[in-house]
Amino acid sequence: MEIAGNVRDFLVGMKENINPIEEEILCDLQQLHELFSQNMTGFDEQVSQNALNMSPEARIVAHQLRVRIYQDWRSKLMECVFSSELRTPNRGHREDTCQRSSVIGHFSETTCKALVNSIKDRLALYKVVTDHYIHVSTQTKGRPILTPMMLSPTSLHQRMMEQAKGLNVNEAADINFVIPDFLCGFS
Repeated sequence: MEIAGNVRDFLVGMKENINPIEEEILCDLQQLHELFSQNMTGFDEQVSQNALNMSPEARIVAHQLRVRIYQDWRSKLMECVFSSELRTPNRGHREDTCQRSSVIGHFSETTCKALVNSIKDRLALYKVVTDHYIHVSTQTKGRPILTPMMLSPTSLHQRMMEQAKGLNVNEAADINFVIPDFLCGFS
């Protein structure tokens, strides 16, 4: 699966003439997308390097995880740029969803930064999930299974912070890997 190299490839409906705030946000999103691409390339390389130590099922789960992360990434980028719920009151809502236009330019700068920060947080969650997958899939005591886990993005972020602080994380979670709910369409 090849990942598009440019954020604008995702944003097919993006208008050509954009204002400076939109341009700044697109630059931020492009940088985050490049980081996303690097992370996913690194994940692919780790799966390839460890393929002989993984069960066939684990390699299937790796592919499914990669696809779900990619789909979630695209949807988050689209949400950030084309969210119909975020229209300003003076613009009004259009009945036809096909005529949605970019609404980034109608936000304050702090709202735009909040959108970019939410994308950054999601990117950090992907890294935690892929790192955990690699760790679990190469262990001999347990092989990855494909079941949704009742784990919210917030609790994943909390776990990531605990790991960063060097605190002991629940050892039971290290035995099996399950695809988190936010990648299964439950969030």
